[in-house]
Formats: sequence, C-alpha cells, structure tokens
Amino acid sequence: MTPAWTVGAWPPVLWQPDREATPYFVHLGTHVSPRLSQDWPCMGQTVWGGRAADSAAGISWDWIEVAPGIVAISDPMMMITNLRVLGREGEVLTAHEAAPHLNRLVNRLPWQAEVQKALNEMARQQPQGNAPSAPAPASVRRSAVEGRTRAVSAAVSDFTPLG
Repeated sequence: MTPAWTVGAWPPVLWQPDREATPYFVHLGTHVSPRLSQDWPCMGQTVWGGRAADSAAGISWDWIEVAPGIVAISDPMMMITNLRVLGREGEVLTAHEAAPHLNRLVNRLPWQAEVQKALNEMARQQPQGNAPSAPAPASVRRSAVEGRTRAVSAAVSDFTPLG
C-alpha cells in the first residue's frame, strides 16, 4: 500500500471547490494497524488517489472503529493531501479553512465500505486461536495491494472527466 504520509509529498495540485469539479478518487489501499491489546479499537489509515484537473491527486487519513462495524475519521482536521485548496479569490486556504472542503470530499467517497472490507479480510486471514488483531501475512497484504494498484492505475489512466 502507498504509505499514507507520502501523499502529502506528491507534487501539489491546486483545487478551487467553488469553481472546479470535485476531484475523482479511487481507493488505493487501507492499512489496519495491529492492536496493542484486546481493549484497543481497530484503527489504521486509508489512501485514495485520482485526478484533479490534469494532475495526480491523493488524500489519506487515519480512521478508528468506534463500535463493531462503525468506523470514523480519527481527526477530521488531519487529512494528508497534495491538494492545495483555493478560496473564492484564488488564495490558498489555511489547513483550518481547507478542512471543511476536504471533509466534504472524503464524505462522498465509499471509504467506510473499503475499511470494512480490510477489517473483514484481516478477520478471514486470522488463524484460529489468534487474537483478532493479528495482522495478515505480508504476502497476503502485498498481493491484495498489488492487485488494487494495477486496477487503480488502469482506472486513473483511462479516466476522462465529464465535460
């Protein structure tokens, strides 16, 4: 999986929500962190990438399972992205000013379903008798991510924005 923090190091992409189409994003991967104990909730990161105008854009964030089957953004103010959100006059917004725009964008994505798939996959890969937080073997994670990466690359390269 593309490490979540690297998205912020991608070349910056300017996006003016009031004047431009919402960027097109696809799921690049979700990481489930190992639990430190059974009392700790499941948590991890998810990464999404795609196109904004004619440039590669990405966004990632931490998530936490607040109840079985219910996941939430850990900190809505801490989205990692290469998008530089512009205001009405073309000024780059501060992180605080950009946060509502980024949260609206994220809330349009089917990210909770993708996180749930990752949690379900982890549960399926768990050998009987192991703690529910045991991570899937690296080969399982790697093969799943490689398959998604190929699919995303094909989808992004074939993407044509609707006029």
